[in-house]
Amino acid sequence: MNTSKALGPVCLVAFVVDDAEGAVDFYMRVCGLELHRRIPSGTPGSDFIFLKSGDLMVELMSRKIGMFRNLPLGFHHMSFYTDDIDVACADLAQRGARILTPPNPAPGKHGFRMAEFQGPEGIFLKLFWKKPEAAQDNQ
Repeated sequence: MNTSKALGPVCLVAFVVDDAEGAVDFYMRVCGLELHRRIPSGTPGSDFIFLKSGDLMVELMSRKIGMFRNLPLGFHHMSFYTDDIDVACADLAQRGARILTPPNPAPGKHGFRMAEFQGPEGIFLKLFWKKPEAAQDNQ
């Protein structure tokens, strides 16, 4: 049960992979996810890959991309949408969440703001807020 009125639905889960193309093939062929978008990372053969399952995005983060090179394989983070990121962060902090990164513009995503917080067992969680016009461009 979501007791925080400021926190929206889960919108994204992210996984660190070694074989991004193999992961894309598996999730599309076996699980029925759809390719939503590829964003060039600047590393040849290693895009940021987003798959879609209903309203949920699955992000595949290749360890071939420098900033992900030393991350462990598997689950990386889960993200929530929110209508008011400042209120959501304040609410989460008041409920005992450790805010890792306060609301700020999301890198590479015009019209988005993000914040990061820590869940139990050190699980990495994110909040995303988007301007209504940005929502149309990034669906």
